[in-house]
Amino acid sequence: MKTSHINRSCGAAWLSLVCGLTCLPDHAHAATLFQDTFSGSSLDSSKWTQNNTNAWAPSSLQVANGAATFNFRPIITTTQSFSGSIQITGSFSLGNAAQNESLLFVTRSTGSTAGNSKEPAGLRFRFNNSGVDLEFMTGGNYTSIVGQQSFALNNNQMYSFSIVDAGNQASVSINGSTVLSASLDPNLGGGQGKFSIANRERAAGTQVGPITVSEFSVVPEPSALGLLVLGAGSLAARRRRK
Repeated sequence: MKTSHINRSCGAAWLSLVCGLTCLPDHAHAATLFQDTFSGSSLDSSKWTQNNTNAWAPSSLQVANGAATFNFRPIITTTQSFSGSIQITGSFSLGNAAQNESLLFVTRSTGSTAGNSKEPAGLRFRFNNSGVDLEFMTGGNYTSIVGQQSFALNNNQMYSFSIVDAGNQASVSINGSTVLSASLDPNLGGGQGKFSIANRERAAGTQVGPITVSEFSVVPEPSALGLLVLGAGSLAARRRRK
């Protein structure tokens, strides 16, 4: 009877410990790594490098009134590299020169361009009038990760967005609504790199507002921590009684 009681007690202690480990919530602690408010009259060269491609017309980028305006195909890439789980928040407005041309937000970027399109390689979150999709490009080859997720985006309307690249997961929210969520290979692209923004083809007038890149880590709530401590403490007590 005594042995059975100890076994049952140990089982309960293990249950508390396992629950403490597996029931950790998805709350995160974020720290700002990079920020640009585009408050000046030109691109901040200490934060970005710019690469213009000329597929349809001369590319250009203007900075004014807290926004960067992309005409045709400019590409800007952070001088800073990021590793670990990152979140990019900001705002954008699609240009009105052509329907369904894309605005690209690219993580895990080397800052170089690839393929005939001369676009930034890496994990590419593509926004256009019809919604958002996700693909990876390296050496000019595209791999689709998530097909287009429908979300109507009007030209010349400002939207807030959030992009998360958590290594093994990615997500996109627009105006607070989750549009895309996917599992990823955490080693795709090495899991680290720079952040690029690019405009496609004829979509002149696309605007990107202030951008913030944050690093986050999941932290358990006090209740989950309490379960963890309780489970570990109960196990230690049962062992001493044997």
